[in-house]
Amino acid sequence: MSEASKTCFGEDQGLDCVRMKQDLQSRIYEETKGMTRAERDAYREQQAVKFRRRLEQLAPAMAAESAAR
Repeated sequence: MSEASKTCFGEDQGLDCVRMKQDLQSRIYEETKGMTRAERDAYREQQAVKFRRRLEQLAPAMAAESAAR
């Protein structure tokens, strides 16, 4: 695990943040290569909408977990 990864979540978490970021960047590149600027803008907006919906779904569970601490 790289030093950057250790500082992201700590050694014990088992997550390699740098690797995860690189994998996501690669996936996004593959999905958007060949798109026009307008198509990429639409893609980003669509992904942002999906992300906001997911956050809204997770908010109650996150609030409950936070209150339990």
